[in-house]
Amino acid sequence: MGTVFENQAVLLKIYAADNDYKDGLPVGEWIVRKSCEMGMAGASVFRGLGGFFANEPIVAPEFFNFHLSRPVLIEIVDQADKIEKFAVFLKGEVEDLLLVRVPVETFTT
Repeated sequence: MGTVFENQAVLLKIYAADNDYKDGLPVGEWIVRKSCEMGMAGASVFRGLGGFFANEPIVAPEFFNFHLSRPVLIEIVDQADKIEKFAVFLKGEVEDLLLVRVPVETFTT
């Protein structure tokens, strides 16, 4: 399990498509498994209803009679140095991801 920490951290937001795969797994699942293996503090995967990514068209599958790719957002939170290391790892392993780092203040209740 990842470490729990107070105060400053970084939220890594990773944008992908639900039909992207890595090593036979959906890319969101693959990324969460890798983040767990690397001891990150926490990760979540969210599937969007619609949106667009890079040069792909607006995605809203409910308006069509066929399946289009839906957006997936993976969020990982940890200390800045661990997030940077994981982001570098992802860039070398998975194509077509948009990575965004956001400073956050963490607290536990």
